[in-house]
Parts: sequence; structure tokens; C-alpha cells
Amino acid sequence: MRTQVLGVLREVVARTRQGTATTSAASVLFESPATARPITEWSQLPDLRTDTTDAQYGWLSTIADEEPRQRLKDLESAPEDTAEVWLARARSALDLGDAVLARSHAQRLLADDPWEWRALWIEGLAAVQAGDWETAKASFNAVYQQVPGELAPKLALAFACERGGLPEVAEGLYQVCASTDAAYVPPAAFGMARVRAARHDVPGAVAALDLVPTTSRGYTESRQQRAEVLLSGGVQDITVLDQAMRTIDASSVDQQTRQRFTVRILSEALPVVSSGKVPAGARIGAVEATEAGVRDGIENALRMLARDAVDLKERVTLVNQANAVRNWSLT
Repeated sequence: MRTQVLGVLREVVARTRQGTATTSAASVLFESPATARPITEWSQLPDLRTDTTDAQYGWLSTIADEEPRQRLKDLESAPEDTAEVWLARARSALDLGDAVLARSHAQRLLADDPWEWRALWIEGLAAVQAGDWETAKASFNAVYQQVPGELAPKLALAFACERGGLPEVAEGLYQVCASTDAAYVPPAAFGMARVRAARHDVPGAVAALDLVPTTSRGYTESRQQRAEVLLSGGVQDITVLDQAMRTIDASSVDQQTRQRFTVRILSEALPVVSSGKVPAGARIGAVEATEAGVRDGIENALRMLARDAVDLKERVTLVNQANAVRNWSLT
């Protein structure tokens, strides 16, 4: 109870502070999020921490590194069907893609102990694996109610709500996670950005992606998504295109990705600068926002892509595109 109250208190303080989380607090029930990138599947949600006081903890340690199918087979001969044994069976079933078997093991655990919320967590993961978002929402909400100070159920519930037709609820839960614990910031920020981008809130999605710290493994992907969001707004102006270009220029994306974004951004800029309505001295990243400057930028990027292309047909296509966009000259 003390741990859960402290967890709730951290959330309250985070909300009143209204800033991004700068610290992490290790949970005694859950591992940290399994990804610093966008959550797309059940395995990227936080893992349950193993109960080291379980009577079969030592025996389970001897088969922990086995391949899931072999591990599931060995688990059938466990000396005793403890909670950790049932959880290990369910996790192995999930690893094998068998959501039905995982839920069956979770139900056996619930039959032994109707108050065992970890079984509900497994049911939620199995529902995510099966794409059953109503069950996932119900399961994770039940876990949330039993361990209200934990962020893992909130992150999982946010993902289930996002996929299950409750984007506003998802956004609020993602916001709580991002503002409370630094370890949850990247996956929660990506989730918020998806929700906001889906309702065409470009500034909001950009602000969410800007929460991902430069030290995160997901930072480079956040920059790419930031540029994608900026480019998704339809009719562009030079200011937006400049933001997109600077986002890519400041990231550590690979050279091919950088040049493809350059071609895309400058191609959208070309009709804008050709209209003659661009302020003097405007730039798109390092490129002068003039028709000549933009054409040179597109040509150079296309030729760099052609230079690195392995497929001959693709290389020829890229060179032809570069020739088609190049500025007129006497040479």
C-alpha cells in the first residue's frame, strides 16, 4: 500500500509541475518499458518483475534461457504449480504466439487466487496479441485499479485505448506516464504524437515528439517522425518546410534517409518558391529558398542517392530525375 500511495503521489506532483519527467523510480512490480520507440505490440510493454520469494524461483532460473517451445514443455514438469510457474507458462505461450493458451494459463492462476492481478496483466497482453482491444482495455483497467501507483498499467491501457477507439483517454494516460517517470517518456511521447497526428493536431504532435530526449535510443526515430508530421499538413509554407529540414539535419539518420527526406522536402518547396511569394533571404535548412537553390538541392540529393544505389535500374531512374530538375545552364 505504501508503494502504491507513493506512486500516486509522484503522479500528482508531476501534474502540478506540468513538465517533462526528469527522474525515474524503479518499480518493485514491473520492469522499465521494453522499448524507447513507438509501442506497436504486446512484447514492448513492461515486463512483470519476477517474485524471488516464489517457492519455484530457483527451479525456474534453471530454464530461464531456453527456447520458448522447449521452456513451455519443461514447465509442464514443474515440481509445484506456483504463481510464477503459471506466469512463466503464460509468457512462453505468448512468445510462441498462442494467445489462447496464455489466457488459459492466466485463468488457472486466477482459479488458485482470484486476487492475483498479474493474471489479469497476462490476459491483457494476450488480448493485445490477439487484437482484442475491448478485453485488453478491461484487463489493463482492472490491473490499474489494483495497483494505482504503477505506470505500466497506465501505459498498457493507453495503448489499448488508442487502438480501441478511445484516443482522448489514451492521450491523457500517455501524458501522465510522460510527465511522471523519465523511463516512460519516449514510448509515451510517441503514443501522444500518434493520437494527436491522427486528429491532425500537427503542433501538438510535434510538441509530443520533442519530449523524447537526445539521450534516448528513440531520439533519431522521433526526429524522423517529427519531420513526417510536419510534412503531413497538406499545403506547405516555407517556415514549416524549414522546420522539417532542420529536424532531419539535426538528427543522426543514415545518409540515404537524409537524402530522401531532402528530395521530399525540397520537392514540396519547389512550387512555393517558384511562385515568387517567398521573403528574400528565406532558407530551407541550409538551402536558399529560391527556385535555383531548391533545384540545386534536389539535384544534388538525387545524385547522391544514385551514387549509392545498388540496383542499376534505380540508379538510372534517379539520374534521370536529377537531370529533369536541374537548373538550365550552357553546359
